Amino acid sequence: MHLTDLTYITEVCGGDKESIGELIDIFVEQVDEFNGLFAKHYRDAEWRPLAAVAHKAKSSVASLGLAALADDMKRLELVCKQLHRRQLAESGTAETDAAVAQIDRDLSHYQPDMVSWVRQSASTETVVRLLDNFGRQTRIAVEELKDKAL
Repeated sequence: MHLTDLTYITEVCGGDKESIGELIDIFVEQVDEFNGLFAKHYRDAEWRPLAAVAHKAKSSVASLGLAALADDMKRLELVCKQLHRRQLAESGTAETDAAVAQIDRDLSHYQPDMVSWVRQSASTETVVRLLDNFGRQTRIAVEELKDKAL
């Protein structure tokens, strides 16, 4: 069973193997970039930038058929936003109160079970678990993609 599914990029590229190969090369480069940024932002407890990288990674992995990993990246994005919210709430200024309110409004657009999960799971341990899974899954995906390219 394969982790990746090239159906979407095959359709987008009209079946052109060269274009598909270029998109695969871009993905492989992005994985290294994502991992480096994830490590830096985690190390520095920079939750907002880490959420932004997770958002970008979500789109990238989804395009290669990694739906479960894309879901994990959405969870990572929301958990990091919740951790950022907690950092802001500790400040207690009018400016940070407005930012906290915006994060709460953004989260309210999700299903209640997702909102509950994010609030309960927002921790550095959850971030580590999701980042570790990203690393494992993308290593497998890159190997699969290299094999498909041969």
